[in-house]
Amino acid sequence: MNMKRKLIPFLLFAMILAATSANAQDYKTALGVRLSSAAAVVNNSVSIKHFINEKVAIEGLLSFGDPLAIGVLGEFH
Repeated sequence: MNMKRKLIPFLLFAMILAATSANAQDYKTALGVRLSSAAAVVNNSVSIKHFINEKVAIEGLLSFGDPLAIGVLGEFH
């Protein structure tokens, strides 16, 4: 009996969660911050990402560590 009382709210929550639809955010350009405690060259940086089309994006990174680092990524989704 006690197990049923715990299981019913969980099942209700799972059904509500399954019934809701997820909506992706629509954006072309985004600005981000990358933080890390590791000693990598590009550990703490600012990044900007721009989608050229639905499947291709470019991302630029600027690291403020020692030495200063710049990176460019081509991303295919």
